[in-house]
Amino acid sequence: MEEASRQKETRKFYREVNIIRKGYKPRIGMCKDKKGNLVTEKKKVLQRWAEHFELLNSHGDEDGAG
Repeated sequence: MEEASRQKETRKFYREVNIIRKGYKPRIGMCKDKKGNLVTEKKKVLQRWAEHFELLNSHGDEDGAG
């Protein structure tokens, strides 16, 4: 941070200041399943996202885009 300040790198300086000021914020890994129930287990969340993107990709094929 001090180096960025000395070298007149304003963007880098303020980016580092904000990281320190805001602190650590853990990411929340959860989503809802097809029935609307909250899924929090990492493996099941990844599985649900895979289903979601598989669905998106299959719709692209129907339109002739894929």
